Amino acid sequence: MDLRKHILKQLLLIPGMPSADAKKVVEKLLAARRNGKIRFNTFKDKKPTDDIFKFREKLEAVVLHFAPYGLTLESSPEKRGLLQAAIRREGIFRKTPREIIDSIETVGKHFEKLGISIARYLDMALRYPTLFTADPQRIITKINLLFVEYKKEGMSKEEVLDKLFNGPSQLGHKVDDTMLRVDDFHASFSDRYDISKDEIYTEIQNRPNMRRSSSRVIVDNIGLFIDLHSEGIYQINNMSAESKLPMEILKVSTRPLNNSQESIIIHALAAKIKTQKTGLIPSFYTCFTNKSRAKAEREIKDYFKSNKDAEKILLDFNYADRIADFLRAQGMCA
Repeated sequence: MDLRKHILKQLLLIPGMPSADAKKVVEKLLAARRNGKIRFNTFKDKKPTDDIFKFREKLEAVVLHFAPYGLTLESSPEKRGLLQAAIRREGIFRKTPREIIDSIETVGKHFEKLGISIARYLDMALRYPTLFTADPQRIITKINLLFVEYKKEGMSKEEVLDKLFNGPSQLGHKVDDTMLRVDDFHASFSDRYDISKDEIYTEIQNRPNMRRSSSRVIVDNIGLFIDLHSEGIYQINNMSAESKLPMEILKVSTRPLNNSQESIIIHALAAKIKTQKTGLIPSFYTCFTNKSRAKAEREIKDYFKSNKDAEKILLDFNYADRIADFLRAQGMCA
């Protein structure tokens, strides 16, 4: 059975679904499948009656749940309907009713005291359908950070709410991801270090390199640099306080934050070799910014060629197993 035809047939069962829009949604869903965002399995694995294809039932379940707030399936001259939102954001068809309901209710309930009710947030989602499929915790983070930013401008709570709900979307896909990066960074390190969201925000705004990689890559690499610092691999010149270590790393250089962890560890091994030779611990800048990976690799190769007992340096280097392929390729370990 033809998958494209089956999906189209199920979409056309939705009351009010225009044929032309249904065909566009089919292509978007199949494109998402090709990009790995969704798996519409062949009928060898899924029956035509599987829940994943019950688009009408899914939308109607959401409408029924939010009916007390005025949600309808089809649009009217007074209000947008869920179907119009789903056509604009085909990801709604991929979600279960419970996922869509949670996306709305989690945010509405969290900010109820601030005046962001479920009904108000639902109305905004109809105007900006990405909110139906967005991770509610990420939206909560965005709203919190927007409140912080707007209050800095001297805006009242009412003015902030008006800007959020009546102006251009502040919560959809066009939102600057700086705020999410700030939150990820703060959540990862604030329990151990004295860092504030304000100073993180300032650093990220001033350092474009921090936008080249995902927030997770940046956070993981900072964590690795912290571990290497605790083992005495490098030092930070003129560091203000150990309690500010993540911020001190950012202030030295953000270029190395986009490197692979294998590359970082190779640089760290070269730094350890230098310390053994000179008795001096190099700076973060010297180790990771002012040296190419190729140069770090040459220094390691030269050391192993000129020292019969070179492998001993790996005994107290806790990251040797993470660059084992590189070491074996150079004949530096078994």
